[in-house]
Amino acid sequence: MNICRSTQAFTATLCAYVITVSVFAQTSSLPPNARNPQESKTNDTTAALIGKGLAYDIEKVVNALVDYTSTACIATVGKQSDSYSFIIISEKPIFKVEAAKKGWLLTVAGAVGKTLHDNPKFSADEVWVSDASLMKERRAFAVDASLLQSLQQRVKGDQMTLEQMYTEITRSMTEKQIPK
Repeated sequence: MNICRSTQAFTATLCAYVITVSVFAQTSSLPPNARNPQESKTNDTTAALIGKGLAYDIEKVVNALVDYTSTACIATVGKQSDSYSFIIISEKPIFKVEAAKKGWLLTVAGAVGKTLHDNPKFSADEVWVSDASLMKERRAFAVDASLLQSLQQRVKGDQMTLEQMYTEITRSMTEKQIPK
């Protein structure tokens, strides 16, 4: 019974914050079809569906590999006219425990990097990461999606270690305040 209430509360909180972040992303950059009126609504719809599918793939991989929290991933409008961003949120306060944070961030980076590598026509510009605790404070961290793709490929090709990958990720993360 408590698990259901906890999951329902997490889902409700996540939806409220996703809406806030999505609105913030849309107000800081116009949606793709507003920039180019000639652009087909069919292309926008197709890209949105692809983004939703990729977000589901990322979420599925992270939840399969990280068993100490539940993770949600949503695709939203990106900063560039033809791109998308991913919002990835952990149910548990993983940023408070260094080992949990490290494992989760490495898994997120690997899942995002591989997904983007496998879908080269899909344009993603940022990945926002947070947890339920940080979201209550309206805080998240953003990292460049192409960096995660590059890091994942370098680790896969034995050109860097996971420790080096983690250092690069944490160094490149910028804290974001989510407006009310």
